Amino acid sequence: MTTVTDWIVCVHEAAHAVVYATAGRKVKRIILRGADGGELKGDTAGGCELEPLGYVAPCGWNTQAQTHWSGVHKWAEMLGASADRGAMLHAERAEICGLFAGPLSEMRLSGNEDGPLPTTPPGIGDDLTLAAAHAGLLGDVDEIASDLATQTMELLKEQETWGKVQALALALQERRALSGSELASYLPKTREGWPR
Repeated sequence: MTTVTDWIVCVHEAAHAVVYATAGRKVKRIILRGADGGELKGDTAGGCELEPLGYVAPCGWNTQAQTHWSGVHKWAEMLGASADRGAMLHAERAEICGLFAGPLSEMRLSGNEDGPLPTTPPGIGDDLTLAAAHAGLLGDVDEIASDLATQTMELLKEQETWGKVQALALALQERRALSGSELASYLPKTREGWPR
């Protein structure tokens, strides 16, 4: 990767980690391609790995049908059996915000933070495609995605949050991978009730 591309990927992955942590998710590690132990799929340049959370629905892109898919039946079963529907719904909203964080951080980095969300050809693992699939579980995809993208960009525009993203990105650029207490030292505390 070039230095500029490397920096963009570092900011992208750092934003995922900071937003997920703000929403209460536990981030296991962030990594760049080529780092020791950096087993990344396909042409992925970096990754943000979370601790598993049993009630976030599996979602993705069906290449053959050219449509989103989600584990909506499995998720609906879990939701019906769950004593804490609120936690499940919050987890899905947090997942969407965390997915939006990477692309939105790139927009902020380029000075286009008030522009429309980028449109990229959908594909397996694409952040925006996955966010849309998760939003579809909660109702109107466009309405939910717009609301959560707005909340995520507002968070990224906060000086303290953006400072954490940049500090973590610098550390990632230098070390190529961060995990454990080293990673935790860069992450914010959970913000109760976020996202709304």
